[in-house]
Amino acid sequence: MDSAVLEGLLIAIKDAVSGNRGEDDVVLPPFDPDKNDNGAESWCNNIDTIAKDRGWSSITTVSKAGKTLKGSALLWFETWDPDE
Repeated sequence: MDSAVLEGLLIAIKDAVSGNRGEDDVVLPPFDPDKNDNGAESWCNNIDTIAKDRGWSSITTVSKAGKTLKGSALLWFETWDPDE
């Protein structure tokens, strides 16, 4: 294989990998109201701060935050209708 082609391929792979890491390398704090006394407002403020720092859209933020919910918060999220 031509070294210029190989170098171009490696650069493309590096750019693709580093471009995808931005949103996915953050671990959001879990929220379980049945086990956590910090409260929903504090947790939401943490999520909002992280989302703002990362430049997430509201859809991305809700999607990622929803994956961290446990217990009754997860039950609420699964039945939540944003149009209500």
